[in-house]
Amino acid sequence: MQLVYANRVKETSTTTGTGTYTLAGAVAGFQSFSAIGNAKLCVYVAEDGTNWEVGIGTYTSVGTTLARTTILASSNAGAAVSWTAGTRNIFCDPPANYFNAFSHELNPSVGGFTYPGDLPSLLNGALVCAGAQSIADGSWAMAIGGYARATGASALAISTNSAYALGAYAVAIGAYPDAAAAGAVAIGGTNNSQYQPAANGTNSVCIGANGAIANGSGAVCIGGGAFGVGNIADGNDSSAVGGSRNTATGKYSTVHGYTAKGRWYGSQALGGGDSSATGQPGAAQTERTIQRKSTTNATTTALEFDANAATNGYLTLPANYAAAVLVHVTGRETSTGDGIAFRLEGVIHTNGSGVPSIVGTPPAAVDLGHSAGAATWTAALAVDGTTNNCLLVNVTGEAAKTIKWVARIELIEVGA
Repeated sequence: MQLVYANRVKETSTTTGTGTYTLAGAVAGFQSFSAIGNAKLCVYVAEDGTNWEVGIGTYTSVGTTLARTTILASSNAGAAVSWTAGTRNIFCDPPANYFNAFSHELNPSVGGFTYPGDLPSLLNGALVCAGAQSIADGSWAMAIGGYARATGASALAISTNSAYALGAYAVAIGAYPDAAAAGAVAIGGTNNSQYQPAANGTNSVCIGANGAIANGSGAVCIGGGAFGVGNIADGNDSSAVGGSRNTATGKYSTVHGYTAKGRWYGSQALGGGDSSATGQPGAAQTERTIQRKSTTNATTTALEFDANAATNGYLTLPANYAAAVLVHVTGRETSTGDGIAFRLEGVIHTNGSGVPSIVGTPPAAVDLGHSAGAATWTAALAVDGTTNNCLLVNVTGEAAKTIKWVARIELIEVGA
């Protein structure tokens, strides 16, 4: 609901008690509350020479009443005054504590208040400050500059042109930034509203221009580029930092460079440009990630992202890709401390349906060293081309031994 101020508004009322004021008409030389507008809010003062009350009132044109919506201060210890019989004056008057918040110099000719529609307004602690068409809808929200919009509770929008802080506690600073979710922060600028920097995920951060977007919860996106090719952080807690046209899709993934794509849980991708005919990110890059698992027997077991493939996904590639694969995998028995390390190498290829295969015969696993108690443990590359269409790092431990396995997997990826 809009809070309105109008000059020289003053009426009288004979209302008693603490209810809604019935207005009796304008005092000579003043306007009536109709200048405020039906169903609009205003800050009013009611006084009879002894008692007084300052509040936010809702004006209704039918019956010409002013509801005592919020009491800001009064001679009755801050509560609504219970009026006795008699006549009192009621007039519009912005509260002193509002202007005290702006006690610094305000120059109407330099970015200050240029016409009545630009004047600040106060509603449920919301504050709209200098600038044309700025609006603060949320409780304790603040909008500063031209076309700034602070809708969320305790949101902050500072703009030269159309900053939107829509979520609770959101912050939007610049030209066309959009902080859409709770706790989101969007900082940046563009001269094209179609490519606004946007923080869409809860507690996400987007700093940049020209299409930089943080969609994931807790995601961080820093960097811009030409129109529509800014970085994107889609995965929850992902980050796209620096460069351009990078996309962090996997949860906890990180991307750098140019046209990189972080596909997997916790992966790190470095893009080196776009080599694909379709222009998809990740077609010329390196990408590395971690998988782990524990074994308690001699059954061959595939390592997984955070030991939980069902939740965190599989190591897949798009259709018509090739990748050189380098894996270092380490196993350690939890009670004896026995350990082993391997290096695995190979090349994989995906067909037009994204089904992977190993190219040729990969070299045998290189044993980089092992304890005497780990001599029978093994590791190997494999693919699942039937169910999940993914690359596998398989390990084989030993019966009655709990072995923790961790692998760093690095791919050099080339798209069609």
